Amino acid sequence: MSEAVMTRTATAAATTERPPLGIYVHWPFCFSKCPYCDFNSYARTDVPQKLWREALLAEIRNAKRLWRAQPLGGVFFGGGTPSLMSPETIAGIVSLAFSEWHPAESPEVVLECNPGDITDERLRLWTEAGVNRVSVGVQSFDDGVLRFLGRRHDGADARRAASLTAERFGRFSLDLMYGHRGQEIEMWRRDLSEALSFGGEHLSAYELTLEEGTPFYAEARRGRVLLADEESRLAMRDAADELCGAAGLTRYEVSNYARGGCECRHNLGVWGGGDYVAVGPGAHGRGTRGDERFAVMRERSPGGWLRRTRGDSDGDGDSDGDGAGAGDDFRILSWGERRDEAFLFGMRKADGLTRDHLERESGCRDFGEVLGGSGGLERAKDEGWLEEDELGLRATASGFDRLDGLLSRLLSTAPN
Repeated sequence: MSEAVMTRTATAAATTERPPLGIYVHWPFCFSKCPYCDFNSYARTDVPQKLWREALLAEIRNAKRLWRAQPLGGVFFGGGTPSLMSPETIAGIVSLAFSEWHPAESPEVVLECNPGDITDERLRLWTEAGVNRVSVGVQSFDDGVLRFLGRRHDGADARRAASLTAERFGRFSLDLMYGHRGQEIEMWRRDLSEALSFGGEHLSAYELTLEEGTPFYAEARRGRVLLADEESRLAMRDAADELCGAAGLTRYEVSNYARGGCECRHNLGVWGGGDYVAVGPGAHGRGTRGDERFAVMRERSPGGWLRRTRGDSDGDGDSDGDGAGAGDDFRILSWGERRDEAFLFGMRKADGLTRDHLERESGCRDFGEVLGGSGGLERAKDEGWLEEDELGLRATASGFDRLDGLLSRLLSTAPN
C-alpha cells in the first residue's frame, strides 16, 4: 500500500460518524426453495429450535469481542424464512442484543415473513418478542404468477396476510416481483395497486434476475425464456415510480419505496457504511477496529456453522481470539475495497454517495480523484446517468436503470 493510500485510510477512520450498529440474523431454513432464489437457504421442516436458539445466542455473545460497543440501531431477521423461527428464539435474540449493545434512539426490529406464516396469534407473539416491523414476501396477488415463481401461497393467502398485518401490526412492508415472462404491464399495475391499497409505509419492487446455480438459471441455459423483454421491464419500473409516488411513497433505493421517515433503517445503515454484526450461517458482517475496516463473510452449510458455534478446539467457538469463528472469512479491507464498497452500497440510494461517506472510507472527498481521473465519471455525467453536487454523487432515473454496469465500468479502471 502506498504512503498516500495509508494516509487516506487513517484519515478515513477519523471523519464523520457512521450510522448506528445493525445486527443481521440469518435463519437459513424454508419449507421449500423458490426456483429463482440463490440465497444460502435450505428446505427443511424438522429444525431443532432449541438447539438453534442456543447457537444464535452464543454467537451474539461472542460477537461482542469483534464488534465494539456502540449504539444499536436494530436487528434484522432475514433468511431463508425467519418467520419459521419460534417466537422464543426471536425474543431471546432481541433481548440479548439490546443487553449487549445499548439501543440507539427508536431501534427497529424487522422480521421477514411469508404470507402463509402470518396469523393473528403469530403477529401478537412477534410483537411481544420485540418485533416492530414485518416485511411480507407477497411477490404477487396473481395465482398464475405465484405458481410460475414457485411460491407456496396463493393470491388469497397474500390478501389475507396483508390485510391482517395492516389491521393488527401497523408497521409493515410488502415485497413484489416483476419482469418475468408473460407478465403484462397491466398485470403489474394491478399488483402494485392492490399492494398499495393496504396503506403500508413501505414497498419493495424487485426485478426477477437469473442467478447462477438456481433452477431458473438452468432452465434459461436450456433455452426457456423466463424474463420479460427490456422494454417491458423498463415500463414496469416506470409504473412502480408512478403508482408509488401517487400513493405517497418515494423511491429511496433502487428497489425500495417508502413514506418519509419510514425507510428500512437497517438497510440504510448498511448502504451508508455502518457496521453490522453477522449472526447465523449465511450472515455477512462489517466492522471497525482502530483505523481499519474488516469484513466477515460466510459461505457454509448450516451444519458446519452449528458445529463451529457449539464449540471447536478451544471450546468457545472462536478460532483466533478476535471474535471470528473457525471457518469465517475474516479479513481487513484494503483501501480499494473500502472505496468500491462505498460506491456499490452508497449509489444504490436515491440520494447517492455523500462526500462524507466517501471521505470516511477513502480519506478523500473528490470523486474524480478517487476513481483515478479516467474520464469515465465525466462521461457518465455528460450522458445524464450521474449527477454531482456539493453533497455527493447520485444516479439519475436513467442511471438507476443501468447502475450495475455503470459502477462496474467506473470501478474497473480505478486505482487500488
